[in-house]
Amino acid sequence: MTTSIPRTSAEFEHPDEVDRLVEAERPDRTAATLRPRLDLALGVLAVASGVVGLWAANRTSPLTTPDGGLAPVLPPIYWVAAVTVNLALVLSLGRRVSPLLHPTLVAGLVLLLYAPCAVVGDVPRNAVAWRHLGVADAMAHGVFDPRIDVYFNWPGFFPALATFVHASGLSPVAVATWAPVANVLLWSLAIVAVVRTLTDHRDTIMLTLWLFLLGNWIDQEYLSPQALGFLLHLTVLALAMGVLGARVVGRRPRRRGEGWTGVRVPEHPDPRLRRLVFGLLLVVSVALVASHQLTPVVLTVSLTGLVVVRRCWTPLLPAAVAVVLVLWMLYPASVYLVGHPIFGAQEAGVVQANVTSRVVGSVAHRAIQGVRMELTVAMWLLAAAGMLHAWRAHRRDPRPYVLAVVPFLMLPILNYGGEMLLRVTLFSLPFVAYFGALRLLDLLPRWSGGFGRRGAASASRAVMLVVLLSVLAVASVTARYGNARFDTFTQDEVQAVDVLDRLAPPGGLVVAGAASTPWAAEDYATLTRRTVQSLCSADFAPHACAAALRDLAYHEADHGGLTLLLMRANQAALEVQGQMTRQRFARFERAVVQLPGTQLLYVNRDARIYHLAPTTSSSAAATTRTAP
Repeated sequence: MTTSIPRTSAEFEHPDEVDRLVEAERPDRTAATLRPRLDLALGVLAVASGVVGLWAANRTSPLTTPDGGLAPVLPPIYWVAAVTVNLALVLSLGRRVSPLLHPTLVAGLVLLLYAPCAVVGDVPRNAVAWRHLGVADAMAHGVFDPRIDVYFNWPGFFPALATFVHASGLSPVAVATWAPVANVLLWSLAIVAVVRTLTDHRDTIMLTLWLFLLGNWIDQEYLSPQALGFLLHLTVLALAMGVLGARVVGRRPRRRGEGWTGVRVPEHPDPRLRRLVFGLLLVVSVALVASHQLTPVVLTVSLTGLVVVRRCWTPLLPAAVAVVLVLWMLYPASVYLVGHPIFGAQEAGVVQANVTSRVVGSVAHRAIQGVRMELTVAMWLLAAAGMLHAWRAHRRDPRPYVLAVVPFLMLPILNYGGEMLLRVTLFSLPFVAYFGALRLLDLLPRWSGGFGRRGAASASRAVMLVVLLSVLAVASVTARYGNARFDTFTQDEVQAVDVLDRLAPPGGLVVAGAASTPWAAEDYATLTRRTVQSLCSADFAPHACAAALRDLAYHEADHGGLTLLLMRANQAALEVQGQMTRQRFARFERAVVQLPGTQLLYVNRDARIYHLAPTTSSSAAATTRTAP
């Protein structure tokens, strides 16, 4: 209850009562004076924690990273920084803060969790990002043949990437290096826009974004069409739930069998703005359909869910997106879809394709997979508690419930190479985080409790929240960088790839040891690329792999055989994923060296390049059988 001071002291029995009331208000004035200083201190603390964490990650190397990924080799100061940035967040909750504090806190967390991808190793991690640079370069030079591969059937992202690189003057490698940080910051803005359509409570919005950043171990924010697609997906949802949102006015059914008599009313009263936004969303949807094959499907289902619960003003929006999607698959993408349907049954069961087939490899790698599943389950359990809490509190807005669940309807429908569970988890994560934030609101500190029993209870809640968020941060780093031994690269490996591109004849075949190779950034459409990992998938025995390469070189006689690249990251990938031990990889390489016509072309600390000339099958087979 706020106490007001009367205008004069004549209304008091004792003149000293005025002085007592002035003294009672003095702590509030002191708090108002100290608040900007505290906000500044928390912002500096968060950014400093992010910088310290980035410095600590920069001291690691792919050469010393174990099977368990980056987490085991991070110095203790990194984990201290992780606790500190969460402490800064908790100290900002439950009170009025400066408008700049929350963005500063998010910047500190992003530096801590996402920026290490730019400093671990000498070059950008994730081999797929290198491939995307090559596709953009090929399209910039006029190559748009849909028969090459899937990228040329959904090309929208790559000309935009090439245009950005050319217009900005940045190095393509630098763009790929820092793309994860830029993408996750753009995602954060979009998530805030989405959550603001559900609530105006600043702490709920902040906790939702924080939980999303902690729970997003899926690693899809690298330079990719998926990253752009997710941003456009969130943008469409924000506008569909905001300007094109609707509320239902009327009576709910009171008896079984009685229909709903409510009327759908637009949230935004300006029909001209609604039409303008509808047209804008159609343009964005076309760009999305042209850029990625999966995201438009999930967007269509999500928008349909909003229409079903009568919270979207125009039911034509999901229908229009669906029509654009079907037309694209019938015409521009028809060449690829003839042999690669994205709809239909999985090659294996849903659980086997998305879960059990991934829990393989070394003991440490299986432990990483366990951490990933446990973090995902923990986020969903927290969300389930938040859903139940919100329902009991009569906060029954159906939109977050629908958008958290409907992406999982895609699991038995879409065939996406065993990655559907990862992708739908990402699409549902903003709303999972929202419900988790609703549950964590009970742990917000009450800073007006003083130093008594109420203040002690508030402090204990704050400590619990810091501990919970810190545990999630540790799990997030462990899960996100669990493949760091083979998805980060050294400068020697990149140099070997450059040499490989120069040595391989135009139109020739190049083979790398595994998919974890930073190649295809140039000459994407002029070279055919394969991997030992795919060629030997049926049998990774050393002599069988060498025989497969021998046969492939024989079939490439018109191009003079094949060029083989074996790198440190290739060997690490085969070891960590349980396909070859260190000893078996060494025997495989010796068997390749002993094949007739094999010539060592290049060697450095982390890579070797061989040329395998075509030989007669009989002499090569005899050599392979006698290989140790």
